[in-house]
Amino acid sequence: METVYGKNGIDLAQESGGNLAKISAAVAASGANTAPASATSVGGVYLAVPPTLTTGQFYSLLLDIAGNLKITQATMQAGENLTDNVQMVMPKAVSSSTGGWSNYNSGSALMGTAGVSVKASGGRLARATASNTSTTVACFLVAVDKATAAVNGDQVVAHEAVPALTAAGVKNSGTIDFGAIGGKVFTNGIALALSSTPHVVTLILANVGTIMAEYV
Repeated sequence: METVYGKNGIDLAQESGGNLAKISAAVAASGANTAPASATSVGGVYLAVPPTLTTGQFYSLLLDIAGNLKITQATMQAGENLTDNVQMVMPKAVSSSTGGWSNYNSGSALMGTAGVSVKASGGRLARATASNTSTTVACFLVAVDKATAAVNGDQVVAHEAVPALTAAGVKNSGTIDFGAIGGKVFTNGIALALSSTPHVVTLILANVGTIMAEYV
């Protein structure tokens, strides 16, 4: 049956025999009503590559591969990644046993002469804290976007000063904090180190500190 635009809108349809038939019976009042015996079908199309339209062009409704209607507001709020049609999801910080942040702890052995790899693949860093046991050597806690341990010459993504332990009660720690909601994305991996310089890794010459981190 082929739909024909009548005088008062879409109210006629052409049967296979060529006759025009009224389809007013297919129009139901709004609200919860008994389904009509027949209805006008609204179709959509699946395209692996969506079209690029220009002003004034008409196109069918788009479906995904499962037949679901594709809907997007085409805004940064509705689709953070519009190229891949992916909405942004902000994770909630919960215990690692339920799929939230994992914990890294360098342990009781002091570090400084070598960096560490916290995660060898892409992830997010919520925060990292370093404590300094030296009374003379101040340094920086640095974060690097790479899949292996930080080494001399690596470019630093973030840094925080870690003062020396000069007296009891004086702060001797530093924290890089990206927030418990979302954290910062590291594309290649998460590496940390104690460095004598803030913007490029320069590993210190003594093992004086410990590092803890929360990441996914």
